[in-house]
Order: sequence, then C-alpha cells, then structure tokens
Amino acid sequence: MYSTTRHQLPLIGGFSFTAHNSQSRSLNAATIHLESCVSIAASYVMLSRIKCGADELNGLAILGKVNAKNIQDHAPQEVREEEKRLRHLAVGTLERAKISLSWYLEVAKDSFD
Repeated sequence: MYSTTRHQLPLIGGFSFTAHNSQSRSLNAATIHLESCVSIAASYVMLSRIKCGADELNGLAILGKVNAKNIQDHAPQEVREEEKRLRHLAVGTLERAKISLSWYLEVAKDSFD
C-alpha cells in the first residue's frame, strides 16, 4: 500500500487595474506600484481607492521605489490653468443664467445664490 501527500501554495485570485481604471472603485485591499506613477494625480487615484483608516494601513502594500516627487508635488501647471478656466466659465454661466432666467426667479421667488 502506498501513501502520498500533495502540498500546494495557497492561491488567492487577484485583479489588475490601471490608475484610470481604478477610479470609482472601492477596494478593501490593494498592492500599488507607485514607481509607475508619472504624476501626483495618478498616485492620488491609486492611494485613495483603498478603504482603510488614517492610522491603519492593513489593506495597503506598496511595490517599487517611491519617488517623493510623484506624491509631494502640486498639480501640473496645465491642470491648474484648466481649473482656473473652468472656474471662470462657471462664474460667467451663472451670471448669464441670472439674466436670462430672471423672469423665473421672480415667479419662483428663488435665486441662484
């Protein structure tokens, strides 16, 4: 009579997401490769997807060398300029709406403020 024993590594299924693909997801745990980030925005997206408290990082593992520039710099100049342009457009849109919809505001006794 023969007896055999088989040993196997425990395997846990996993998924891979890019920084953009991980947006709008909430993950209980994740392994992040911060070295692949080219901007602070990508780093933020990856780090903000994990559900964990500020003083507990049990669900987070970071791979690769962390480039401090990718997690400390401010948003790129192009992003800041685009945000400024959008704020300007929002103010202009609100002012035009107040003028063109003034009849509605009077009837509804409402305001956009």
